[in-house]
Amino acid sequence: MLILGISLGTTTAGIAVVNNKELLQSQTHSFREVWSEHKADKIVKKFHYYIQQYRVEIVVIKLPPKSHRSPPVLLLLEKVVDLCTYKGCMVQTCTKQDIKRRIPGAKNNDDIMLFAITQYPIITPEYTQALAGKNQYHKKLFEAVVAAHLFGSKD
Repeated sequence: MLILGISLGTTTAGIAVVNNKELLQSQTHSFREVWSEHKADKIVKKFHYYIQQYRVEIVVIKLPPKSHRSPPVLLLLEKVVDLCTYKGCMVQTCTKQDIKRRIPGAKNNDDIMLFAITQYPIITPEYTQALAGKNQYHKKLFEAVVAAHLFGSKD
């Protein structure tokens, strides 16, 4: 089953495409321009590419915490859900709290990243980069990978 994991954000978004527990694609995308309807469409177009390219069946969206769901984030979420509906994809959502509940002992981003690389060692270089840098650029990539892994299938 082809699953697209998305860690949703208006400035940075992470994606992961998983098929039967195999990571086919993972990426962090930056969208630095000022917020606008055009920017929202540009972000959704990026997700559309992955849905089309991989013939995705399920989209799992890792949502920001409620305190960070600004009107732009809510508009973006609505556009992504509309795209998924139009393309015939099932949509599931989760939060970081949901993710941590499904990983035994997980308390923070580091635990989520460690879980991701134990499941998919191919993203170890991104883990090394994340540890070396002070910013959280790749955090969204790991959230997308784990969301797709944990919530995209029933096993």
